[in-house]
Amino acid sequence: MISLHVLGMFAFSPLVGAAADRWGRSPVLMAGGAVLLVSLALCGAAPEGSSWQIFTGLFLLGLGWSFATVAASTIIADRTPLSARTDVQGTSDMAMSLTAAGGGALAGVIVQGFGYPTLAAFAALLGAAVVVAGFATRDKRAV
Repeated sequence: MISLHVLGMFAFSPLVGAAADRWGRSPVLMAGGAVLLVSLALCGAAPEGSSWQIFTGLFLLGLGWSFATVAASTIIADRTPLSARTDVQGTSDMAMSLTAAGGGALAGVIVQGFGYPTLAAFAALLGAAVVVAGFATRDKRAV
């Protein structure tokens, strides 16, 4: 199951990057948020134990992460002056890693106290925020 999740995270990154170049960073970011929301709906509705919903949901969670991370990183790079790009991208990556570590710890507490569906509902708020971020960063000239 975790192998499928990691596959979703990394295997399609070159294709996601090509999509961001072709269709724009913001649409790919919004698509990533949408994929995250679908994954969370599947995982949140899954029965306890192994199921097709968990397998599919965790794969889509990784794929949505890939869409969101590649698009957001590219937006940051596009909008940062070359002289500061390394520092800004490094700070962004560090913030993402620290947030993931804290989120992982908090996820365990939420699942233990309230169950996996509650975790999926909280995470859906973050998935929705990704969609909003994609909408907020779109190039208004292209509309």
